[in-house]
Formats: sequence, C-alpha cells, structure tokens
Amino acid sequence: LRPSGAPSAQHLRRRGEELLLKACQVETEAGLAAVKDIAQVEGIDMVFFAPVELAASCPRGQEAGLMLALETAEAEVKKAKKLLGGMLVPGRSVEQMFAVGYDLVCTTSDVILIRSAAENIVLEAKPPATGPKAGLLKWVESGRQGRLASDKETGGGTSA
Repeated sequence: LRPSGAPSAQHLRRRGEELLLKACQVETEAGLAAVKDIAQVEGIDMVFFAPVELAASCPRGQEAGLMLALETAEAEVKKAKKLLGGMLVPGRSVEQMFAVGYDLVCTTSDVILIRSAAENIVLEAKPPATGPKAGLLKWVESGRQGRLASDKETGGGTSA
C-alpha cells in the first residue's frame, strides 16, 4: 500500500526534468563555430565555454582572433535566450564576465585543484631545513628537465 500523499514515479520524473540543468561544453574551434546551431537545440539550458581548451584547440598563432570569436559566440547564446556559463576567461575578472552576460562562472578547474593538492602534499612531506629534524631526511630532486619534443622527433608536421 502506498500512502495517498506519496508522489508517483511519473511525477518524480517530470519534477526531475524541471530541476535538471542541461548544459553542453564548447571547447574546440569547431564547437565555437557551431554555437548558433548548438544554442538552438531543444532542451539545452546552458552553453558553457572552456577558454583554455578553446585556445589549445587553435592552430599556433591564431589565438589572437579567439577572443572576438568567443564574444560573438557569447552573444549568440544570449540571443537564443540560453544560460551562459564558462570557466574564467584569462584577462577577464569574474565581475566582467557577469557584466557581459554570464550566468555561471567557474573560477577554478579540476586540473588546478589536483595540482594545488599535489603541491601541498610535497610541501608537507619536505623535511624542514632547520630544527631538530633537519638533516634526518634528504630531499632528492630529479636532475631531469622537461622539454617539448619537436615535430621532427614526433613525426608531426608531415603528411602520410
């Protein structure tokens, strides 16, 4: 027996649809170029931009036009009456992003949080330089240095 006031599964499903925010993330040049169409998709509530990923998807040297393309895409989202969200855009403050129409601004990312946590773990584990425990452990640092591989080394830049 079900109490008379208990919601049905159908009611819960409908209510869940009302409460669920459906967003898509744009993080490539192709996605940026298609924002007008993306914003017209029935059921999408928010278009979310990832500016660092957008910059990484651009061919080297073409990042300069990215800000104008992003601003154009932001206007398309607002024109479609969708919510506008995104990661903090380099060179913009949170206040500036809200002023240009953002409804949601994320000021950090999973990568930044993981890096910060790793740095804190290293700092906590590193033995003190002075005091009674100084010298009990030796902190060993790698002599290796990171560098970027050239296209020639990776086979990039050549057509098959």
